Amino acid sequence: MSASRSRVRRTAWAVSAALLVGPLAACSGSGEPAAGSGTTAASSSSAPASSGAATETASTPGPSTTDRPEPTDVATDAPVELEPGDDLEVVVSFASVEPGSGAVEASGYVPGLVEDGGRCTLVLSRAGRSDVSVEGEAFADAQSTSCALLSVPADRLAPGTWTARLDYRSDSSSGSSPDVEVVVP
Repeated sequence: MSASRSRVRRTAWAVSAALLVGPLAACSGSGEPAAGSGTTAASSSSAPASSGAATETASTPGPSTTDRPEPTDVATDAPVELEPGDDLEVVVSFASVEPGSGAVEASGYVPGLVEDGGRCTLVLSRAGRSDVSVEGEAFADAQSTSCALLSVPADRLAPGTWTARLDYRSDSSSGSSPDVEVVVP
């Protein structure tokens, strides 16, 4: 092999190594000033910085979180609270067949009414069949009254399309949801 070809390969290898290792060395440097200079030198050693020496870390330029103004244009609608009464709106959050057991499950809430002590009833109806129902507890949350998960076992239902309705009742309030269709396989 000629001397010039060998020199070209060594030079190419050195340049490649410098291009690969240089940025890595700069990123992993200790950040300690070199002796006698006012600049930061990159170190290729993996030894920790000496005790008591301050280390600098690179940071991304940009505003700090303390420089950001607090938002002033925020949605501040007051919660709507309903007075107890009859004919309240009841919302079905979901009503579906649970794939594992085949049971019909449903849950819902009464928006704007915050009270404990009520009961929720899931009523499933189908033409030519008797209604099937289950009852569960209702509980107050921040801005509504929620119905616990209600479940009707599959063995109580014949295959076909059923309508599900969620009723809410307490000593001072009542309401019903619109019907929702559920297909029992």
